[in-house]
Amino acid sequence: MDVLAELCGARTIAFKAGTEFTAVNRALGLFATLIARTGRPRATRRWTPLVRAASWLVGRVGDEAGGFTVTASGERDGRPVTRRLGMTARQDGGRIPSRLAGIAVDHLLAGRLHTTGLVPLHSWLAPHELRAALRDRGIGLWRSDDEGGWRPWDE
Repeated sequence: MDVLAELCGARTIAFKAGTEFTAVNRALGLFATLIARTGRPRATRRWTPLVRAASWLVGRVGDEAGGFTVTASGERDGRPVTRRLGMTARQDGGRIPSRLAGIAVDHLLAGRLHTTGLVPLHSWLAPHELRAALRDRGIGLWRSDDEGGWRPWDE
């Protein structure tokens, strides 16, 4: 998130993820808001088994699709600017977060990754290479800006 903020010159970045079930997303959002505003319930560990069980049950009727969006807001030339990026997968959607690690392993095994430790993504993978690698793994890339709605990120 820090790297994205720096690259976009943004002050605020929001990460959002959810399920294909609007009711579940709203319930999770409501629960998170309740905790953030009231600090209750305090003993969240007691709720963990219940949330895990509900998640397992919902997962039985769901599908393999998944996705997320990232919204970056800031100012450019004194004007407020908002950019949104999204990824979707028809299969193995829950594995989207691990795709970057898989790309890094591919580069490491091919001898193309020469950096170690925590490094900014753009220091070892060009944006066009990242988009191609994600598409090769079945990930749909989307973007939205102030001028229009969501559209495929084809460039």
